[in-house]
Amino acid sequence: MTPEYLHASPELIEGLGPRRGEALEAAGIVTVADVVACSPRRLRSAVRGVSLGQADAWRAAAWLMQVPKVDQHLAEILVGAGLDTLERVADRSLRSLERIVLEGVKARKMAEMPSLYDLAEAQRSAWKLMGKGVLVGRVLAWDGSAVAGVAVVIASKTLRTNEAGRFAFVGLPAGRHRLHVDAGVPMPRTCEIVPDGLRRLTSIRIPRVVEVAAQPSLTEADGSFIFQGRGQSLRLSDITVGDLPDDTYLVLRQMDSGGHAKLVHLNKRLAGSQVLVERLSVDRDSLPAGASEGTLLHYVKGAFELSESTLREIAARRLAVTRVGRP
Repeated sequence: MTPEYLHASPELIEGLGPRRGEALEAAGIVTVADVVACSPRRLRSAVRGVSLGQADAWRAAAWLMQVPKVDQHLAEILVGAGLDTLERVADRSLRSLERIVLEGVKARKMAEMPSLYDLAEAQRSAWKLMGKGVLVGRVLAWDGSAVAGVAVVIASKTLRTNEAGRFAFVGLPAGRHRLHVDAGVPMPRTCEIVPDGLRRLTSIRIPRVVEVAAQPSLTEADGSFIFQGRGQSLRLSDITVGDLPDDTYLVLRQMDSGGHAKLVHLNKRLAGSQVLVERLSVDRDSLPAGASEGTLLHYVKGAFELSESTLREIAARRLAVTRVGRP
């Protein structure tokens, strides 16, 4: 089947009807990928009256369905015959595989017999997928809404999210890979792909972006400074402290009565002709003594400190500075 099957309801798996599907959904198991990621014990606890063996068979069938030419019906037949891994499917002789599937067709577990060519193709695909991993995830906007049609790239493979913002890759080489989401804002991240395993990214949230008018000059008004070069447009996005790189300069923009402080990250980031500037909110207690609105801060080794450099000294490092409105 295509990787999209991983986003389908667990009811797609043979033996899981609407009633069991509702029970799984109540337990937070809402997709086929969730079934693969679950332990048999958790599946059994979610669906009453099911043995560990049956729960493990559902997981095995869901995993085999990543193989092209293997749908839910063929997967049930293979698992029932003890071919519950990619390796066992690939290692079985073609004639033996044909006999197993024929018995399943006779038992009306499958409507019609696949061709010998299709079975051979399924075996070749299973062999190619051995030792490879699966990655599923979802791309959300800053407000939690799904982002459809955005390109996701990993290990030289590219696909677009579906209408629910979900994506699924199969056949990924094991190891660490860079994952890129083409969302207009640089969002690289590293994913560890496990051989013969599934990795889930529950959500990749795209920061909120606010368009700001560009001014290619140095202005000192209320402590609002953004690095920018001539001919470049400017955008603001929201981040968290965890996104800050070490050795970063920020301006304290505002402190409210709720104990929070709003900062603007000054480090220049380029995306084509755009300068991307980031802002964040932190607890006032995390700021050094003496910090006030307009103060220049230095984030280093996971802590904020008062900067020993001035804005003009930072701007003199071959960067231009421009004022923007209060975020």
